[in-house]
Amino acid sequence: MTGVIGWGSRDWIGEVEGWIGEVVGQRCRLVHRETRPWSTLWTVSTGAETLWFKANCPAQRSEAGVHAALARLVPDYVDAPVAVEPARGWLLTREGGTPLNHCSPNGTGDVGLATLTAVVRDYAALQRGTVGCGDQLVSAGLRIAHPVDAAELAASQAEQLAMLRAGDPRRLTADERDSVLASLPALEKAGRVLTGGAVPLAIDQSDLFPRNVFLRRLGGPYRFFDFADAVWAHPFGSLLMLVAGCLRWWRISATVGAERPYLGLSTRTVARAVRVVGTVGSVGDARRRVAETRRRLYLLHGPQWTRGEGDFGRISLPRRDGDVLRDLLVAERATTVVEIGSRTAPRPWRSGRH
Repeated sequence: MTGVIGWGSRDWIGEVEGWIGEVVGQRCRLVHRETRPWSTLWTVSTGAETLWFKANCPAQRSEAGVHAALARLVPDYVDAPVAVEPARGWLLTREGGTPLNHCSPNGTGDVGLATLTAVVRDYAALQRGTVGCGDQLVSAGLRIAHPVDAAELAASQAEQLAMLRAGDPRRLTADERDSVLASLPALEKAGRVLTGGAVPLAIDQSDLFPRNVFLRRLGGPYRFFDFADAVWAHPFGSLLMLVAGCLRWWRISATVGAERPYLGLSTRTVARAVRVVGTVGSVGDARRRVAETRRRLYLLHGPQWTRGEGDFGRISLPRRDGDVLRDLLVAERATTVVEIGSRTAPRPWRSGRH
């Protein structure tokens, strides 16, 4: 079993089953569902219902506390957990229903524009419910990713990648590193624009995908889960993962550069949703700030989060190497790809709970 040492061992299972037994008042047996490098997922039947148990790696143990805090703040959008053990990163939840990605054709994850628009609208309402609650969420373990810190993060990541050994495909050349460093003034400006705008900081799930959304119940809103990567940041940063999915699902060509075509797509879609929930007064203002967020994420040349010290250098690939891998898969007509520790690769088979 991959993941944290000890997961799945006899002692560990006994400890977890003992904790769950105390919570539900009866003996229970864990059934393994899935383990990835950063989390492990199990189910347990009480006879009356099925519960889901999740344990996170040390860098993401805060998810349990964050999930519980969100369930109190926005109960319509985040289901309350059965129990949490924040110190150990343990989260016990009820069966939440069917993840949205299970309803996509052929398991592609594409659920259509109308559905995505409704999801973004409900997600924006969730975010609005957290405005002004940053201290409470940070106390629960939520990390901070303030826009004004984006340039510093980009510089740090560029230096880490530039120091990798020769021959490592992730290593940045001196020119590439200098290109990132040259973008820092623009990144700092984008951070100032976002910070000084009308849209306040809120929670950013950092993994807004159909696989992390439960279907509606009886006409209610969509419900969201998997907050292991969540941060306190500018709310429009949540677009990164969703727009990447749209590009893949709809086969939209993304040109190199900050003004790539999908910037307009993300701007229009989210600006409409944001105006519906009333976060800002005009579509034009929302569109401009969404564009600033997309530009900030593009200039970062990588994710806005890390799971631990040096994590960015271990998991990321320069764009040119990603293109080489893509072209190789196409040329070889690959039908199956085994993913090892990759966060952003398509995973249509996933339960959607990691």
